[in-house]
Amino acid sequence: MSIMFIQTHAEGRDCTAPYDVVFGEPYTVRGFINEILKRREWGKISISTHQGSHILIEYGCNGLKEQLPEPIVGASVTKVQAAGGWSRMDYRITALENRDYADKN
Repeated sequence: MSIMFIQTHAEGRDCTAPYDVVFGEPYTVRGFINEILKRREWGKISISTHQGSHILIEYGCNGLKEQLPEPIVGASVTKVQAAGGWSRMDYRITALENRDYADKN
């Protein structure tokens, strides 16, 4: 699996830019974070679910700075945006928790 970054605005004075992150296959939050960790970056990951859960976690080359709750890691990623440059990249992940899916069906 792979992810692609599409720059959405011009690069700022600090050499960072915002991106939409596109992925060709479905990801869970755990799977997407594993892809992020392969990039050897550092920054923050904000995860929001359609049901209203919100988590902010830091990450680096050695992985996540803390554990994510189990319902969140299995949630399906629906949208990702990023901002950064060089070695720092912050991500905003929107996900659909399994219970969200059950509530909509």
